Amino acid sequence: MIRRAIALLTLVTALSGCTYFGSYFEVQELNKAQPKGPAFTQALTQEYKDRANYSQNVAYNYEEAYRVADRGLTTADGKPVAPYVLQDFDLPANQQQEIAKARTDLDSALKGGARDRAPKEAATAQAKFDCWVEDAEKNLAAGIVQSLPPGFL
Repeated sequence: MIRRAIALLTLVTALSGCTYFGSYFEVQELNKAQPKGPAFTQALTQEYKDRANYSQNVAYNYEEAYRVADRGLTTADGKPVAPYVLQDFDLPANQQQEIAKARTDLDSALKGGARDRAPKEAATAQAKFDCWVEDAEKNLAAGIVQSLPPGFL
């Protein structure tokens, strides 16, 4: 039994190290990137850079840091990325309708020319929306863990 526990702990530690180093290198690449393209993608790159560094170095959420840094590297190349697709996330039922409406409104604004008229503000809106989606998913997971009976884990 103790051998299994030690083996499991070793495996989890090794895998978390892979996640850390993967996101570490991705965030470092984003930090070195020189954004290209229109003002919107350059501003979005900065938003993603700030979020990736926060996730990596303050929140220690390496999966999120990797995901956000990857989006930032795409925008740094001058390529647009859409706001998060809600079906890719497990969102709380009581927030799904509100988040879906916000996604529709954001899409309308972006397609209606917000990227060109107010690139920095549009980039901030998209980055904050993506952050909201990630946080909603994290809060759902935290709520599930808290609802488990004492001693379950």
